[in-house]
Amino acid sequence: MRLNLKRINQSFRLANHLMFWLLCIAVLTLLNPYGKPGQDFQIAFNLALILIPVHIVYFCINAYLIIPIYLRKKNYPALFIALTGSVLLMTFIYRIVELMFVFPYLSNSLPIASAHVDLADYEFMNMENIISPEPLISAFQKVNSIIWFAISLNFIKMWHEKRQISLQAELNSIKAQIHPHFLFNTLNNLYALTLKQSPSSPEIVLGLSEVLRYSLYECNTTVVKLSRDIEILTSYIKLEKIRYQDRLDLDLTITGASQGYYVAPLLMLPLVENAFKHGTAETIDNPWIKIDINICDNKLKFKVSNSRPINEPENLAQDFEKPGLENVRKRLDLNFKNAYELIIYNEEEMFVVILEIQLLKEDEIDNVI
Repeated sequence: MRLNLKRINQSFRLANHLMFWLLCIAVLTLLNPYGKPGQDFQIAFNLALILIPVHIVYFCINAYLIIPIYLRKKNYPALFIALTGSVLLMTFIYRIVELMFVFPYLSNSLPIASAHVDLADYEFMNMENIISPEPLISAFQKVNSIIWFAISLNFIKMWHEKRQISLQAELNSIKAQIHPHFLFNTLNNLYALTLKQSPSSPEIVLGLSEVLRYSLYECNTTVVKLSRDIEILTSYIKLEKIRYQDRLDLDLTITGASQGYYVAPLLMLPLVENAFKHGTAETIDNPWIKIDINICDNKLKFKVSNSRPINEPENLAQDFEKPGLENVRKRLDLNFKNAYELIIYNEEEMFVVILEIQLLKEDEIDNVI
């Protein structure tokens, strides 16, 4: 499977290169004096075919040899010298190609009177014609007409790929923080039940294994099915209900159809974890948690609110932001940039988090990070 993906990527890259150089041939043909209306288009096209190998070699030397070697080593003086040398070398090579192939072709294809250059000056391949300043300047301009545009595109592509890798690494790092945090909280719950020798302990273990399997193996993708994410969230809530039983007033409401939608994984679960962690404190007389999931118009509106102690210590209030909400906020910034809304109300008797994001359909998944 990996080999097939590698071949597909190589084929895609080769196709991109082919399309770019075909476009360059078209541009060189149209910019050539013989490519203008009323001129011989075939001659302009043939001249582009003669000269395009020089542009390709020039690009490959700089983009895949000189720039990567010296830029990776951060040897900027050597990079400047190497690039200057390649510019001078390819200018002379371009000039030699003109003398050896372009002008002989023109002299055989056109009457001298109709040529756009004075072909009489290029009857012989000699040093004077090669180093003549004015033709060299012209060769310098022509040979550099495509190369730096192509290298700029290559740099933009490299920057984008590097940025994607960096973003994915940061996302994976944040996810890695969520997994142990969730495991720690759930093991604490299981420990509390085992101390009471609760018959619900086996059910807790089974539920824990399902949620962990999801967080460790199914969440290694950019997006997951919304229905599956809600299913796991519901399983987690059931685990907490077993623990707290009648001591906690819990209300879960789900409205709208989740089928066919996709969302970034583990966005809602940390928010619910925070609600259980802070909304069920022993200092609260009548703890309550309310969770509302609404799916409408391709949008997910998730609201979780919970009770909190009236005289809560300042350091405990700050703990609302760590690590759950902080991680969620970072992942939202990376995945959705400004295409989301996260509102937090830190009131005296309650804590409310409202998250609203645009849901993805199956045909939109490829556009996500």
